Amino acid sequence: MLPKISAPFIWRDVRYFLITAIISVSIFSLIGCLAIMAARNQNVIRRNITEDIADVFAAKSSGDIHTECLVISGAVSPDNRRLRYILDPKMLVSSDPCVGLRTALSSDESIDWVSYSRYWMGSTFLGLIALRFLTLSHIHELYSALLSISILSLSVMGLTGLRKDLRLPLALACLGIYEGIGIEKFGGHLGHSPVYFLCFFALSAFLTIRFSAIGRREACIIGCVLGNIVGYYDILSGAIPFTAALSIFVYYLLWKSRGRPESSHRDFWIYVFILMANYIGSIITVMLLKLFIFLFLLHRPDAIIDFFNELTLRMSGNGVPEIFGYSAPYVFRRLWWNSKSVYIGGQISANITFAIGGLSWLFAGALCLKRFIQIRDIGIAMDFFVNLIASLTIIGWFLVFKNHGYAHAWFMTRIICIIPALGIVTALMVGYAKERPKTLPA
Repeated sequence: MLPKISAPFIWRDVRYFLITAIISVSIFSLIGCLAIMAARNQNVIRRNITEDIADVFAAKSSGDIHTECLVISGAVSPDNRRLRYILDPKMLVSSDPCVGLRTALSSDESIDWVSYSRYWMGSTFLGLIALRFLTLSHIHELYSALLSISILSLSVMGLTGLRKDLRLPLALACLGIYEGIGIEKFGGHLGHSPVYFLCFFALSAFLTIRFSAIGRREACIIGCVLGNIVGYYDILSGAIPFTAALSIFVYYLLWKSRGRPESSHRDFWIYVFILMANYIGSIITVMLLKLFIFLFLLHRPDAIIDFFNELTLRMSGNGVPEIFGYSAPYVFRRLWWNSKSVYIGGQISANITFAIGGLSWLFAGALCLKRFIQIRDIGIAMDFFVNLIASLTIIGWFLVFKNHGYAHAWFMTRIICIIPALGIVTALMVGYAKERPKTLPA
């Protein structure tokens, strides 16, 4: 029997959604106010930036320096001491913001500061607070450490939040993510890193919370929290599809460990739909709030036009070569070619990981089909298809955002690491079921 879809149930979901949104906006506003307070001590902030900026940029020359300078420029913006800065951060939006940043550090009188209306740029506020106390190189080290610790915490928290046979799959998934998420290259990035380590910490927290049972309410809460974090901190760095895929996988492990006794496999797919609906809905709500502020409070309709023009460009195939009228093969080829720059161990490590991951998917698919034909094993089919759908989330993203995936393949390649990782995990789960059939909720 499917879960009830009635007015009380829908209102309960809406209530969780609204409560989470209010709490998130309050926290984001607090962070913005702390950033404004920190920005008033510009002498310290500028000193912390200039102290080792040349060495940092030289060491990170292969990373996304353009966005790095963009985020840092918000820390020295002449507008960042005003309350309006929370809603409308001013940055150096130009062909080379690093050149403008160097000029602004000496004098900002001749600099053209522009509203960066595409995103909330929550990472700018975190960076501004950090720059009040730490130098640029120390922040890079701190962010990189936080990303590593957050991935480790997700694996460790599985020891307390999951049943014994599901702890190893989570640990292997975390290991595969750690290997290919670009810790060395992007782990300390002021613009990219916060959204990732905050989402990992959030998922770790959900593993530690002693929910009475995992069902509809938990799916709604998890989706809302992650959606608000991503909506506020992501700058189209791949966190949207990556967090969606990872949340589906982690929620499935939670459901298998602590699912409601009366829930069925059909119920689970309803819960996943609720999880994704709240996740996507929260991201859209956060972005619509940004556009609402620009339109009605700041009277900037041009920002709305700029937002949708940029979104249309990123979803098009402009600038992407085609073969037989299709541009997707070139997108994935470029992503693959750039994987060597983010994997620990380089191209050899990436090749080995993807080869093992591909073979694991084939093995898991063949065994799943065999078991389903023989004894209609729903449990093993669930293991396979849940992880497959999570992986297809990544592929689907690049099929929609072809221009963005191709133009920014050198950092977007990070998120495809979850595909071979889940392939290996799926093979393990399916192989384990061959020896000992799973006992899932009936």
